[in-house]
Amino acid sequence: MTDQPALRVISGNPTPEELAAILAIVSRRGSVKEVSEPTKLTTWGDPRQHMRGYLPVGKSAWRQSAWAKY
Repeated sequence: MTDQPALRVISGNPTPEELAAILAIVSRRGSVKEVSEPTKLTTWGDPRQHMRGYLPVGKSAWRQSAWAKY
């Protein structure tokens, strides 16, 4: 191991809280994983799925109005 500090303040006079915040950000940066592919979204929570898409027209339209949506 080297005796050099991991971080060095070049100018200013940061408080211990400010240094702790910077150290938390820098230490967290290495642990973030990148996703190679975008996640696939589902329509499970989509409010548009609860709306009626169309009204049946024609013969047996009244019966088709009670059928489940696909």
